Amino acid sequence: MKETISIPTGGVEAMAPPDRERFRFAMGHFASGVAVVTSSDADINHGATISAVSSVSLDPPQLLVCLNTRSATCKAITETGYFVLHILSAEQEALAFHFAAPAGDKFSDEVGRRDEAGHFFLHEALVHMRCRVSETLTGGTHRVFIAHVETLEVEDGDPLVYFRGKFGKFNPG
Repeated sequence: MKETISIPTGGVEAMAPPDRERFRFAMGHFASGVAVVTSSDADINHGATISAVSSVSLDPPQLLVCLNTRSATCKAITETGYFVLHILSAEQEALAFHFAAPAGDKFSDEVGRRDEAGHFFLHEALVHMRCRVSETLTGGTHRVFIAHVETLEVEDGDPLVYFRGKFGKFNPG
């Protein structure tokens, strides 16, 4: 369903600025991987499911993640300057929902382990990256963290994919 709104512009057709729901609908057409970001402050663990992740640089290895400024995970990362990014496997849809919930105890030995520095790593994720924040930007309701990747672990498997508000599996065809 294609929808445009005509605005008089001297014979040139233009689209109207999007409202929140149309923008969300349009961005839902961009398939992305699914990740969980974890952090802790004052020995309290925080985690959130996100799809706003991108590589920034190969030299040095940097990435960015975006989180809502109201989330406890965003506040913990702002406070500590560290987070762990977990790229989820196709079999981890339940874990994506688990960390998408706004409250409750999300951390247990069943879902992950701690490294020697106390950072939490989810079991069976395709990728784990421990990251140190180097820059922070604010865009609307979200904070953008640009971070250096300090450690990296990669496993075999297929990624969990998010498209049009649903999780699915990548089918390379």
